[in-house]
Amino acid sequence: MNEEKKNGALPPEDYKEPVCPFVSDFYEGGPPVEPIPVGRFIEKLDELIYKKNDIDAARRHLDFWERAAKAGNDTRGLLTVENEMMGFFRQNGTKEEAYAAADTALGLLGELGLSDHISGATTYLNAATVYKTFGEPTKAVENYEKARDIYENHLDKNDPRLAGLYNNYALALCDLMRFDEAEKMYFSALEIVEHSEDQALERAITYLNLADMYFAKLGELDSTDYVENYLAKAEKVLDGDVERNGYYAYVAQKSAPTFEYYGWFMTAKTLRERAAEIYDRA
Repeated sequence: MNEEKKNGALPPEDYKEPVCPFVSDFYEGGPPVEPIPVGRFIEKLDELIYKKNDIDAARRHLDFWERAAKAGNDTRGLLTVENEMMGFFRQNGTKEEAYAAADTALGLLGELGLSDHISGATTYLNAATVYKTFGEPTKAVENYEKARDIYENHLDKNDPRLAGLYNNYALALCDLMRFDEAEKMYFSALEIVEHSEDQALERAITYLNLADMYFAKLGELDSTDYVENYLAKAEKVLDGDVERNGYYAYVAQKSAPTFEYYGWFMTAKTLRERAAEIYDRA
């Protein structure tokens, strides 16, 4: 067996592509650029994470393409890889590596002149989510605000990327006990995702976030009606006519602990079983 394939890496002929003639103009005066195939990189990463739940292979995939982007002087491609690394390391609880990816990605924005562009906003959002996850909500809010300024000025008001931003921003606001602002953010997210069948799982996520917010804001007794209402809404979405694909499995697996926390044990059990079944089929 080819050694590279055995180790989960791709041989050069599988990833090397012709350099666009305009690339050398963009990097005028710099070293030659060999761009990585960004679309193929993300497609394979999504397959490993959402369809197969193969975390070790996903890590090797990320490391491989980070090295390839650096070796090919592909700064834009490297920015994409570092953004994906932020999410991966954050979800797997590896703070040092998540922060390293955030530092690299934020540094690349200035180098590429993208600080005020959509790709810059996405990088701010991803970095903010890293900071929020590892206990720095104030630093997270600063970066969410940068992303918000760009998204709201450049995206359609119903763009699902705005809903994702509002959801994540609200989580950081809850950590700072700024519940009224968080509530507005969640409702802004719902206004976007409630009218699109493609965003059904994002609706479920938002409902669960609202349940947590009211519990934190009002306390166990006074939040009971709110919590039960939003858990029921989320359960209805997850039980409904939603494609049971890899992303569904990912969301189901991540949602189960919330249902379990509030005593919805059968719902949590069902979601975990569905996720396991989908991953087993992959």
